[in-house]
Amino acid sequence: MLAAAGSGHELVFKAAAQSDCETGEGTQALILSPTRDAALRLAAAIAGDPSDRSLDLIVWPSAGGATDAGAAQVMIGPPVPLLREIRRGRLQTSGVKLICVDGADQMVALGEWGSAEALLDTAGSEARKIVSSASFEGDLADLLKRQLGRARRWPEELFADASGGSGTGGARPEILWYGAAVREEERLDLLAAALVKAAQEAAPEGRETARSVVICPDRESAERVRSGLRSRGVPAHAPDAEAEPPTGDTLVTTEADETEGEFAAAVRWSLPADLEAYTKEMPSAGQRMTIVDALHVPQLSLLARRAGWDLRPVAVLPAEEGDSVERFREAVRDRLQAGDVSAELLLLEPLLRERPAALVAGALAALLRERPEPEGPAVGRPMEASRAAAARASREAVLPAWIRIFISVGKRDGAGPGDIVGAIAGESGATGGQIGKVEIRSSFTLVDIDAEIADLVIERLRGVQIKGRTVVARRSREAG
Repeated sequence: MLAAAGSGHELVFKAAAQSDCETGEGTQALILSPTRDAALRLAAAIAGDPSDRSLDLIVWPSAGGATDAGAAQVMIGPPVPLLREIRRGRLQTSGVKLICVDGADQMVALGEWGSAEALLDTAGSEARKIVSSASFEGDLADLLKRQLGRARRWPEELFADASGGSGTGGARPEILWYGAAVREEERLDLLAAALVKAAQEAAPEGRETARSVVICPDRESAERVRSGLRSRGVPAHAPDAEAEPPTGDTLVTTEADETEGEFAAAVRWSLPADLEAYTKEMPSAGQRMTIVDALHVPQLSLLARRAGWDLRPVAVLPAEEGDSVERFREAVRDRLQAGDVSAELLLLEPLLRERPAALVAGALAALLRERPEPEGPAVGRPMEASRAAAARASREAVLPAWIRIFISVGKRDGAGPGDIVGAIAGESGATGGQIGKVEIRSSFTLVDIDAEIADLVIERLRGVQIKGRTVVARRSREAG
């Protein structure tokens, strides 16, 4: 499913869990998210109405680790801590009927996909699997093909149009300007600056301003917008009741209602559900804009791609020629323009709640500028060098889920699965969740072992007798 934050796709996970989970049967659904903060948002969206107790769910890791990992029907969390609980035998997956992956592209970017794929394998072929991502291209497409090669895809038109699409049938696409920030105060700054610029561009000679309209999803947000614009020197008014749109949204205008003619700008103060509805509800205007939470930009991009719209960021002032400070700023602008940073935003989200975004950005800039500049071709590209170092660290940090080991005893020795598993558990202390597939052949056996304890198992099995035969154990030369 091509979807990102703000799309409401969490309700798909909820409906699937309600359909598949039964009362009193332990953990039956796993929902994987890139970070714990994202998991908490997922849980809130799935729980919905506090009176709705149809699903028993826990976000893991829990606060202080006070709750048993296997105590709920639905476990939600990042793949690494969930996989750790399985390996320790504290979370059983034998009853898992559903496994959902939220933000697969972000997991790949954060180096978490190895653990996510291990959990998909753990759930088994009988479990239903649902994956959401803002992109299914490149390496991710190859990774998912192993797990979901024959899966249904939604929305089909976006998968069919991998090149970016054109919903305009060759006509000139609509332009949608957007501004995005994590904090509402920063979004209000963007809104005020965009309205002033649009009014100046649209104002006829002899007038200093032209009116604009902001469509807010509710009266509370409309009041915050009105207050925020006024404090930034932009006049803002509530229009007559008759002017309110039939959708239940609330309008804010920057000029008195008596002013007639086309709006300089029509702005949506939230992520639209879809751009067809957006087109119908927006009044005639010189510019159409939307101001969104930065985490919603990937979903906005999908909406624009699906409708064939040209999505453009609100313009920033051009960089001045000059010293290294300006070159650094230009490098940051280039990175923002180059692509999606939603995975990085998830990493920074707790910090952005604790401290103003400007201070967090300043700390990151200080870390980058304190790094010694690399020699050779990377000189002058600290952003590129740091991303390469992070990618190397991510690759080194992720262990394979399973390592296949060879044991020199097989069917002709009378060995069965119980003999093999019993010997491994008895000699090494491995739990059931750390022992995977057991394949007994004529003269030897291949067993998948949790990568964290595979070498220990090999060491402990050497010289042990199974069915009266002293065995040899080593890593298998066959692919796992």
